Amino acid sequence: MLVANKARHNKFRAHPPAGTRRLTSGHPGMSLRTHFQPGMLIVQARGAIEAGNAARLSDHITDLANPGRPLILDLRGVNFMNDDGFYVLVRIAECSHRTGMRWALVASEAVDRLLSVTPSTYRLPIAASVDEAMQRLTSHDPAWALPHRVVTTAKELTRC
Repeated sequence: MLVANKARHNKFRAHPPAGTRRLTSGHPGMSLRTHFQPGMLIVQARGAIEAGNAARLSDHITDLANPGRPLILDLRGVNFMNDDGFYVLVRIAECSHRTGMRWALVASEAVDRLLSVTPSTYRLPIAASVDEAMQRLTSHDPAWALPHRVVTTAKELTRC
C-alpha cells in the first residue's frame, strides 16, 4: 500500500508549470498529447496515423482549433503515415484557411517521406522544430500568416 501511494504521489507531483495544461489521449497505434501553452496549442502525435485512427486525430484537432490560438502539430513521434493521415493535414490546412487560424507542422522522417511523394498544389506550413514553429507563429512574417488555398484531390471536407 505504501509503494502504491508513493508511486501515485510522485505521478501527481510531476505536473506542468503554471499556465500550461496537458491532455493525453491513447488509441491503439497512436497516442496524442496536447499542451495548452499561453497563446499557443501544441498537439503531439506518436505512433502510426492511418485509417484506424486518422479520424481521431482530425476530430481532436477540430475540437481544439481556435483562430485566436496558433496550433503546432508535432508529428516528430510518428513512425508511419498513410494517405488518411495526409488528408488530416489537408483538413487542418483547409480549416486554417477558412477560420484564419495560424498553424505549423513539425514532421518526422516518415511524414516527410509521405509528403515528398504526394502530389499537391499547395505548401503546408512546415517548421524544422517546435521552437522554430513557435518563433514563426508569434512573428509577423507574412509567409506564416495563412497557408495557401488548399485544393483537395479527394474526400470532401465538411468540418473544420
